[in-house]
Amino acid sequence: NVSSALAHIPLRFGERVRYHFYRGTLTHVGRDVSFKQGSFANYRDASIGDRVLIGYGTNLGHVEIGDDVQFGGFTIVTSGMRQHLFTDPDQPIRKQHGVRDLVRIGDDVWIGTHAVVGADVGSRCVVGAGSVVVKPVDDRTVVAGNPARPLKALAGEDEGGGAEG
Repeated sequence: NVSSALAHIPLRFGERVRYHFYRGTLTHVGRDVSFKQGSFANYRDASIGDRVLIGYGTNLGHVEIGDDVQFGGFTIVTSGMRQHLFTDPDQPIRKQHGVRDLVRIGDDVWIGTHAVVGADVGSRCVVGAGSVVVKPVDDRTVVAGNPARPLKALAGEDEGGGAEG
């Protein structure tokens, strides 16, 4: 409840308040992490690396985030793809409990606005705006769509660097 209340404090002041609150409550929050207005973390066991931008209205579930990651606004990182199960036909869906899985997001990742991430995303990846990630994304991959599909590979450091392959 506190994190939901803190999410609404505006401007740079709100970002600093959220940063210090999450540094004291989450498993790990690195240096130079910005929690934009409306963003919040659902679980204390979340881990966030250095130089991470968490966009406006972003919701973080059970997640481990690497360094140099940028989230566009209104992104959701679920706690895996098994949070809500409905496998027992004799039980109401609301009574069927799911499993909370850790979603890992590697280093140097850009996740576009309104994306939903329910599976691991490797390092040096781009997830297009509005994409829904339901299967793991390999390192150095650009994905987009619903469900997210690979569009292209990004060049590695040994291949001349640059943003595109």
